[in-house]
Amino acid sequence: MTKPDYTYEAEMAERLRNWNKRVYIAGPITGVKGYTRHFERAAKLLASKGFDPVSPTEPGEVEGFEYRDYINRGLRLLEECEFICMLPGSNKSKGAMLELHYATCCGLPVLQISEDYERVLGATMNEEARL
Repeated sequence: MTKPDYTYEAEMAERLRNWNKRVYIAGPITGVKGYTRHFERAAKLLASKGFDPVSPTEPGEVEGFEYRDYINRGLRLLEECEFICMLPGSNKSKGAMLELHYATCCGLPVLQISEDYERVLGATMNEEARL
């Protein structure tokens, strides 16, 4: 009996067919002027690919919240998602890197938005995700 071939691409394709496709958008926020437009562009692109985007930028700033509160809120949102999608520049964000680490520890597939915000890439495949 032969062992079936396993590839990350096959697993990702299977997840895309069977999951709700809720995707958490992770990216730099602190110190980035106009950061909401980046999250909005990514959400629009992901929605056009059949995903249900979840953004930590909604509902916006909360009076009395500190950095830790926003991180905790983001992680709670991420818990409800089947994918994480990294925005350009995420590697320079401590919060986004924490979210990525959490997601990979939980086995979530990782997507990324291209620098021009025109394509969704499979982060480990380094090619356009087959959506």
